[in-house]
Amino acid sequence: MGEHAETFVHHINFLVRDVEAAAARFAGALGLDFGALESLPSRGVVLRRARAGATWIVLVQPVDSTGLPAEMLATQGEGVMLVSFAVDGLEAALERAEAAGAHRQGDIRGGLDHWRVADLCPVTLFGVPVQLVEDPDS
Repeated sequence: MGEHAETFVHHINFLVRDVEAAAARFAGALGLDFGALESLPSRGVVLRRARAGATWIVLVQPVDSTGLPAEMLATQGEGVMLVSFAVDGLEAALERAEAAGAHRQGDIRGGLDHWRVADLCPVTLFGVPVQLVEDPDS
């Protein structure tokens, strides 16, 4: 795995218009077992998530029309919102990313289950929406 073996895909967010319909379709198509509806008011979304091996599949539905996820849904439609990589130390991982030319976009913020997350600018990563996450349970 190389020098950064602690890094792995922690979760993939899929932006959807209807989280219940999406959960039913993904469950039927892929055999995933989605948990209960959750809310992340700071991001203006509700979501459901399922494990696919070590990776969470997170279905994200905007409920606040003024938030970034709602804006993304309006401009880009449904689909992959971001890929989040688990890191052992968020600050050190951000420094490593910056040194490699991948710039942070926004501040470190809280996520589900005490996750600490930071987004990287997609422009500096060839258009790929990437997030780094420090998960105390990983």
